Amino acid sequence: AVVSTQSTGAPTLHKGQAGRIGIVGGCEEYTGAPYFAAISALRLGGDLVHIMCTPSAAVPIKAHCPDIMVLPILSREKSNDFNKWAERLHCIVFGPGLGRDEETIAVTSEWMQIAKQRNIPIVVDADGLFIITEKPGLIRGYSDAILTPNLVEFERLFFAMTGRMSQKPPSDGNVLGLCNKLKCTVVVKGSTDLICTRTSEVESSEVLKCVEPASARRCGGQGDILAGAIGLFSFWA
Repeated sequence: AVVSTQSTGAPTLHKGQAGRIGIVGGCEEYTGAPYFAAISALRLGGDLVHIMCTPSAAVPIKAHCPDIMVLPILSREKSNDFNKWAERLHCIVFGPGLGRDEETIAVTSEWMQIAKQRNIPIVVDADGLFIITEKPGLIRGYSDAILTPNLVEFERLFFAMTGRMSQKPPSDGNVLGLCNKLKCTVVVKGSTDLICTRTSEVESSEVLKCVEPASARRCGGQGDILAGAIGLFSFWA
């Protein structure tokens, strides 16, 4: 499936045509997460990646890699700058290193709405999922949204949407239930990854499973790398 979505890499392509990806995240406490998401999109073959972070995170993130464009606009004062950058992007990943500062959460919520209105595919991970748990209407019914919760994040989302606790680990029925409630794609990360998508008015009835062995370590950053990769693949697909 990955091979079938790869960019052709044709020599006739111009800079940016193989993928312009946005990452919304990065605050004073968390500067590594947006870097991991961005660098995975670049190393997989994307052309340009922009990280839209809080002003306090810009210099540390930029110091990680000169190939990443860092935009310190994740603040109320500069939030309107998002519009001119969003129109250039093929996909936006919300959440890596976002944090839970009230102003940051409020601005990010507004940006999600703008991305949806512009029909830009979005990936929501980490603290971006905290926003969806609080405001599921931001992405409900948007078939170009992909949520990437870990097991704890899935439990919170499932309870918010159904009022019930999910099984541990989540069952296929739990994943189907959340997917059909939100009407988008859900990728639940775990020892077996569970993937369910709904792109029409017809309820989904299938859960795909990835049972490939992963790293024995469950260190921070792995989910961010996946989010950046999915962001690029969602454009190539």
